[in-house]
Amino acid sequence: MDEMQKVMEKVRALQNLGAAGSGATEAEASLALERAAALMLKHNLDEEAIRAATGEAVDVSYDLLVHPGKVPPWQGIVAMAVGRAYMVRALHDHEYFYFVGRPVNRVAARDTFTWLRIQIDTLGIHEAGEVKMPDHWPVGRKRSYKRTWKESWLLGCANRVLERVREWNEGGDPQTRGLVISLKDETDTFIRMKWGRLRPGLAQVVTNGAGYNQGHDAGSSISLRDQAKVGGGRLSLGGGS
Repeated sequence: MDEMQKVMEKVRALQNLGAAGSGATEAEASLALERAAALMLKHNLDEEAIRAATGEAVDVSYDLLVHPGKVPPWQGIVAMAVGRAYMVRALHDHEYFYFVGRPVNRVAARDTFTWLRIQIDTLGIHEAGEVKMPDHWPVGRKRSYKRTWKESWLLGCANRVLERVREWNEGGDPQTRGLVISLKDETDTFIRMKWGRLRPGLAQVVTNGAGYNQGHDAGSSISLRDQAKVGGGRLSLGGGS
């Protein structure tokens, strides 16, 4: 048993001593809860981490994100990237789009998805407005080119964000990788019980290579929310600030 496991079990023991019906006096119970709170603060722990470490049931569920009819492929890729970063699963069916995982992780994922979606879409609109086209092109052709350029730019940018998160995951320390596997197992179990076997989605169609490549380059400078409290630890998203 490692030191952090011992700390979390000690926190739970102190909390149990401070609970009603433990047999402790009021003073003993109060002191136990104070010591438990101090240990949690010192080691940056939360209830989710302690439940997982002590084998207690964890609250895996899902949140509705947005309707898939309003979600272009690039936003699905961003949701996938955010899911990998915060240890939740991004899913969609014919009616809804979900984040599946623990409560604290889902909140972090929703906030970060919103931050990235607005940031990427705003930059994409600006970049599309700077695209140069031959003056002799008809208006309709210019509009069509700009639309496909922007769609491809957004795909490139979203894919680069996903690549950065994958690079970060692969470079994580063994303790963090173990937590990722643990959370993935419990989330996958919930998904199988709730929806059964799922099929892959998020088909991508790149219609403008120049737009995609420029978007991919821009994805390296997209700001990721660099700190999130997940599973009782601090996980830093690399490659951005």
